[in-house]
This record gives sequence, structure tokens and C-alpha cells, in this order.
Amino acid sequence: ADVTKLTAQFALSEQFSLTPGGTYYFDLSAMGIPGTVNDALPDNTLHYVPFTYAGTADAYKLMSEMATTEEYAQQKKYPHSLFIADYNVTFNVDWNQLNEKQMIFGTPYTSYGVNYTMRVPSAGSQSNNGKDDSSTRGIPKSNEWDAILDKANQDWKDNISGYIKNWSGKYSFGQDNYAASYRAYRGYFSARFWGWSLASTRHPDLGFRPVLEVLNPDTLGSGGLKVVPLDLGGGTLGNSSEDIQIIVKTGSEFTAPASDGMTRPNGDTGSYFMWLGSDGKLYAPGASVPADVTKLTAQFALSEQFS
Repeated sequence: ADVTKLTAQFALSEQFSLTPGGTYYFDLSAMGIPGTVNDALPDNTLHYVPFTYAGTADAYKLMSEMATTEEYAQQKKYPHSLFIADYNVTFNVDWNQLNEKQMIFGTPYTSYGVNYTMRVPSAGSQSNNGKDDSSTRGIPKSNEWDAILDKANQDWKDNISGYIKNWSGKYSFGQDNYAASYRAYRGYFSARFWGWSLASTRHPDLGFRPVLEVLNPDTLGSGGLKVVPLDLGGGTLGNSSEDIQIIVKTGSEFTAPASDGMTRPNGDTGSYFMWLGSDGKLYAPGASVPADVTKLTAQFALSEQFS
């Protein structure tokens, strides 16, 4: 009764001030993900797995095996913030194996003080059978896969600039049942393509592409996710020496990242490794880094200032 004005909102409000579309790296090495690691990943030890921040999506997720109805989707969709992996992380793994590891409907995951649920996205229990790939969608349309594509206005054939990357020639599991023993997957022919297979199917082109859902957004607040750049210090990750970024909890200490997965600078055969913080102090991988550190730079040799 005390509301005095209403203002139309034509876009979903973002839960966090982090800009959608950015690439951030997460350490999945301790998650015990089944299957064969994707050789296309920049780091096959899974210490540095790239994800794209999709921002806040108004979509449904599933908590158990079911064929999703429109009624369920409308009742259960809600605003939540998602990161989605830039690659299928593993292949030659079936839906049942992932479900046994709680990676279909959600397993707890914590990274640098931020709590997430790691799982596959909802994908729709059927397709609208568009006459061409550009009009194809999963049904219900409020599934997470299509909601993420919609967030980026991603064209059905856009494999580079959209939020869901590297889908060409690769299927990614979804949560939804098509029928009792069949499960939905997306990708391969187009970003919007929807298909299904037996839950026991294993294939070198069918794999696990996780999303990370940020938990407790109200408690974290809009500024709760802090970006910390990692300068590789002449080393490389994959074929790149460019800085990468991680997400830490604002105002909290965080653990210094691993050195595993990075390649030392050309000609460097040593074993020394530390991170140099923006505070001028050195941190070993696994050490606690103060909350006021804003950048870390890889050190592959002891600097004279510390010798």
C-alpha cells in the first residue's frame, strides 16, 4: 500500500556489478570429474579452466530427473547468476556417471571464498522444431542454455563472440529428460541445436560443460565478486602469455592459485615459483593472500629485491 510509483523494467537487473561476457579461470582439479579431459583446454590439469560470466539469467533449473513442463518452468524460473565453461571439460562420459557424482543437478564448489553450485545447465525437454537452426529453441524456452544465449544476443552460428563457446562439433549434456531413459543435449550443429541420447551413451563428441551458479547473491551484495588479474610473468597458459583473471570474494582473504598448468618461460628449466602481490609481498601457491591485494604476478626466479 505504501508504493507510490511503478517503473517499467525491460531488462533483467544484474545481481552483481561484474560485467557479463568476461572470461575468468576456475580450478576444477579437485572435483573428480569423470571422463577424458578435453585436449582443447588451455590446461589439461584442470587448474585453470576458462568460464564466461553470463550474468543474471531468469531461467529454471532441475533438482532431479524429469521431463520439464511449461508449468514447472514458469513456477520455478528465478533470477540467478551463472558462469559457463568455454569448453566441454570432459568427453567419453555418460549422463549417468555424471549424475552419480552429483554433477547433473549440483555439487558444492568453493573458489577463492565464493560458494557455487557446479552442474550442467537446464536445456529443455524437447525442441520447438524450427524450420532452420536460427529458429530452434529448447522447450520450455526458459531453460538456462537458451537464456545464456539470449543474454549475449548470440546468433545460432556464433561460435566465437557469444557466451557459449566452442559448441561446433561438440554436444553438451543438459539436465532435462526427453523420455524415461533419454537425456537432452545441446550444440554441435548450431549453438541452438537440441537433441537427445540414452543416459548411458558415451561418445568422444558428447561431454560435460559445467555452469557455476553463484550462491547467496543477496548476502554477497552487488559488489561481492572481485576480479584479481594474474600476470603470467613470461610464462604461458595454453599458447597465451596474456594476463588472465580469477574471481575472489570481496573483502576476504583468498588462497594463492596453483602453479600447475602453466608453462615456464622459454629456456627456464628451474623449479622456483611464487606469486608477487600488488602489496610487494611473495605468496606461495596455497598461501593466504590478504583481501587488499589487487593483482598477482608469477615469479619464476627469485627477484634481487627478495634475495
